[in-house]
Amino acid sequence: MQVNPIQIVPLLFLLSLVAAFLLFKFLDSKAEIVSKGYKAGGAIAGFIIVYGMLYGSFYKISGAQEKLEEQKNTIEELQSKISERDKFQQVRQFQGTIEPYSEHTKVVLAVTESDIQDPINRRFRLSAQCVDLIKGKFSLYVLRAGRVYPYEIFPEDDISALKIPVPDSN
Repeated sequence: MQVNPIQIVPLLFLLSLVAAFLLFKFLDSKAEIVSKGYKAGGAIAGFIIVYGMLYGSFYKISGAQEKLEEQKNTIEELQSKISERDKFQQVRQFQGTIEPYSEHTKVVLAVTESDIQDPINRRFRLSAQCVDLIKGKFSLYVLRAGRVYPYEIFPEDDISALKIPVPDSN
């Protein structure tokens, strides 16, 4: 919460006046300020002392509040960066089928490759860390009978159930 000093200074002034009045009218207080340029005593000295203490306290509290706000913002920024990093470092699983099926097929992601691990269901599975699917498209490459068949993956594609058509090489 930001407090406007223009609103606080008159309040501090008024509180200091009330305090000086109470201290010097009813409690018979004494105060004296001696400086090179001036000398003050009585209620005016009491007013200056009380005002100085209140203003100093306000200044320290408002400065601490600003620092707390800055630190809170910094913490939020760092947490956001950690969250983004964690999303980026998350291992992605790319799965799907190749049609028509062939035993001698390899599926390649730009950072890794895989044989068909499940020949009965004709499924492949690839894992890749640090693949940011939101920032762009990626390609899988199907290698079969000495030929390469590219397949583009877009951010909206379901990477857990890719269906990759490959021309029959027979």
